[in-house]
Formats: sequence, structure tokens, C-alpha cells
Amino acid sequence: MNLKIDLKSLVKRKPKAEDAESQDGQSASNDSLKNAAIWVKAHFLIVGMGTGSLVALAAGIYFSTELLAGLSGDAAQYGGKLSELNNLERTPVTITVPGSAPISANTVVSKKLVEAVKSRMGSGAVDPTAVRAKAVAHNRGVHTPLVNLRLAAKDPKRADLPRVFVSKLVEGYERLLTTALGAGLPPAEQDVMTRLQRHQVRFVQSDLKKAPDAVLTESERVQLVAELTAYRIALYAEAADGLRVYAAPQDIGARTAQLKPEDRQPSMVELWDMQSQYWIVEDVLTACASLNGNPSVRHNPIKAILKLDWRRPVTAAAEVAGDSQGGSDAAGSGGEGGGGDAPPSDLADASPSGESVDPSQAVGALNYAGSLKGWATNQLYDVATCKITMVVETSEIPRVADALGQQNFIAITDVEVTPTDAFAGLEQGYFYGEAPVSRVTFTLESVWLREWTGPLMPDEVRALLKTTGQLAGAPSTDAGATKEN
Repeated sequence: MNLKIDLKSLVKRKPKAEDAESQDGQSASNDSLKNAAIWVKAHFLIVGMGTGSLVALAAGIYFSTELLAGLSGDAAQYGGKLSELNNLERTPVTITVPGSAPISANTVVSKKLVEAVKSRMGSGAVDPTAVRAKAVAHNRGVHTPLVNLRLAAKDPKRADLPRVFVSKLVEGYERLLTTALGAGLPPAEQDVMTRLQRHQVRFVQSDLKKAPDAVLTESERVQLVAELTAYRIALYAEAADGLRVYAAPQDIGARTAQLKPEDRQPSMVELWDMQSQYWIVEDVLTACASLNGNPSVRHNPIKAILKLDWRRPVTAAAEVAGDSQGGSDAAGSGGEGGGGDAPPSDLADASPSGESVDPSQAVGALNYAGSLKGWATNQLYDVATCKITMVVETSEIPRVADALGQQNFIAITDVEVTPTDAFAGLEQGYFYGEAPVSRVTFTLESVWLREWTGPLMPDEVRALLKTTGQLAGAPSTDAGATKEN
């Protein structure tokens, strides 16, 4: 018996009901796809444009998101830079230039600014030699010797030198008071009385209608006293309008009389002190004149210069420089005697050996025993001390002090202020005006550089001060005229 097996039939799956449905759905789907494909082919342009629009929209969204992120990052970076620039603009900078006060400001520190500061600092560099020359020129000012005191020890002109010098000194003080300061005194009492008597006669005759020698009633006497009082004040006011300040030669320690043959002859040291004092008075009066510009004393801040007292002349400063009592009347005052109670001995035979004037050398420690400023005479400069007493308009005292402090190398070391009754001054003829006044005493110290005073000093003064009177390393300026060989 032959048995045949159909392998194909064994492995062939018989369709079930679900598969039949699936095949039906797939067939329908295929039909839809075929229809869609046919429609797409028929409307290819519309489909292409729609697809492109969708792609462009998606790409736009993507790229715009990236661009926004990039712009945000740049904005944050630029904001940080702007903040840094603002901080730089407000950077506090302090620039110190020699000879000027420091300058502080908020600015941008740039290369250009740094270069400008470097240039300014370089141009403002201080030359010590030039500064010293300016200091010497400022200290000398307009000061010139009244008479040449650099004479040889045996020069015959020395015999007549004191008389000639004192004559020039009297003329110099008169010129300072009248021309430079416009100073004067109230009218003399005798002149005032003469004018009052004349006015009394006129008043009795014209106003009271009586004879000059008639007996007056009590009421008439009251009228006469009031009239004469007002007239006296008017005379004082008239005189005040012709003066800028009240002062007299004797008030400032000046000589007013020529030297006579029978008078004691001042020594060379005394003549030098009188010359030095004249220079200091010249400075003080120049400071006063700078304030008293009004033609009438009643409108000027300085009303009267009552006294100028020399507490320490230049040569005396050398003797008391190391003394704890420095500042006392070591050599007396100037005035008519010209140099104190006992004249210092001349040292004409002494060789003026000593230290040269050397600005490069230290002048030593400050000495506050004899000076509030610590100043003391040394090889570089001499120190003189004086007191000046004035009547000053009370509200103007600061201006007066400032004017004195700015004049040459003058320092105010003490001030005494006392209220003053203007009516008490009026009784003596001093018409100060309507503003309140005070009596003020200034203690002054002044410095005199030997670089210019040394060559003018007599040998006697050089020996006393222990100086050669010459600048170190510089050729001698004496030209052999001081001492004979």
C-alpha cells in the first residue's frame, strides 16, 4: 500500500476568521493608501508647499530659540562690561603734585590720565637751588643797606661812619612813616586850644549875642560847653581824615635826632643792629600799609601803632641762642641810644673766622626754650624778636594778624588783646571812628638769611656771630675792601 504525505499541506496554515478580517482591513488600508497616493500625485504642488511651510515653521522655531539664547548671553555680557565701566568712571583717585594741595576726584583711570599725571609730576619737580634762590630773593626784598658798613679796619671813613649812618637812618624812618605808611599824630593840644578860644568868641558873639567877656547864665554855659565839645571832636576828625594811621618815629623805636659830636659814638655792632631793626620795621610797616588803604584813619583797620619794643636784636640773638632765658632784653632796645645800655665791644682786630653759610648743612634741632617756633640763630640765618602794640578795629584783628604773618619770614608767636575805650583815646586827640577797637600786642619773630646779610656785615659782627659771612664754595664778595693787609 502506497502512503503519500503532502508536506505542503501539513505546513500550510489554514486561514482563520480573524485573519480573514485582518486581510480585509489591510486590503482596505491599501486601497486608502493607493487613493491618497493618487491624490498626492494629482495635487503635488499643494502638498509640497504645505510640507515646506511646516518644515520652515519648525526650523524658525528652532533657530529663533537659539538666537534668543545667544542674544540673552550677549546682553548679560555687555551688562557686565557696562557695570565695570561705571565702576571705573567712579574710581576715587587722589593726585599729589609737589607744591600744591592733593586733588581728589572720581574719574576713569586711563593710560592718557596716567601719562598726564607723570608729565605734570615731572614738570613740577622741585629744584633745591632754585627754591633757595627764591627764598633769598624773597627775604632780601627791597632791603638795601642805608650805608655801606663793609669798611676796612683802618679806613678813614670809619671815623665819620656813625654820624653818616644815623643821618641816613633818621631820613629812612621819616620816609617810612610819611610816604609808605601815611602816619602822623593828632593835632597838638596848644593848637586845639587856640582854635577853641577863637570858636568860643565867635559862638558867644553870633549865637548868644553877647560880648566875649560877658557873664553867661547857666543855660548859656551848657550851650557853650556842648558847642566847644562838638567843635573839638570835629577838629580831631578833620585831622584823622588826613592820616592813615597814628604813629610817630619814637613809637617804633626810631631815632629822631642827628648824632652830635659830643654824643657817644655807636659801635659797628650797634650800627648793624640799627640797620637790621630798620629792615624789620620796613617789613612791619609794609604789612600795615597793605591793609590801611583808606585815606582816613577812621575807616582803616589799624588805628594807631603805639609801641615797637625790641626784645632781641639780631646780634643779641647769637648770644642767647643756647640760653634758656632767650628772648629777654639781651641787648636792650634801639631807640635814641641806638643799641642798648652798654655798647658791645668792637672786634675790629678779630679775624672773622667761623662757619661759612652752607645751605646743605643741617641747622640743628629746634630750640623751644627761647622761641615758640623753635627758631634759633645758626650758621644759615639770624633770628630777631620784637613786640608791636597797636590799636586795631576789633573785627579786623584776624586780617591784621594774617597780613603780618604773610610778610617776609615773620612768625607771630603770641597775641594779647585788650578792649579799649575809644572815648579815652578821643580825650588825647585820637579819633578812631565809630567801630569798636582793641589794644593788640603781637610778638613777632623774623628770620634773616645770612646768604645775603653775611656779605653786608662788618667784620666785628661776623666775629660776634662766628661766621665768615660768605657762602660755602662761592668766591669771596669782599674784594679785599674790609681789612687791610
